[in-house]
Amino acid sequence: MRKTSLDEMLQVINVLKGEMSFVGPRPEMSFIVKHYDEIHKERLKVIPGITGSWQLSGDRKKAIHENMDYDLYYKRHTSFFLDLVILIETMIFAFRGI
Repeated sequence: MRKTSLDEMLQVINVLKGEMSFVGPRPEMSFIVKHYDEIHKERLKVIPGITGSWQLSGDRKKAIHENMDYDLYYKRHTSFFLDLVILIETMIFAFRGI
């Protein structure tokens, strides 16, 4: 299921339920969140998303929590335009097969 990204498609159900958005920081595992400091807890104030800046960065060698700067930037600059840009870039990456 992971190889075909079907698990990502199933997350649309979470978007429809209001538990996630299309764009935002990736959800983090609770055992990692409990070690967040106050700065890192800021990313929890944004509804998690299916896609976001970190996924587009190409820096996938690091774990989600090691790329906190992308999520904090998104939180500080959240806008319809930024979401639109991220969605368009996500579609381009998806069509390229990245």
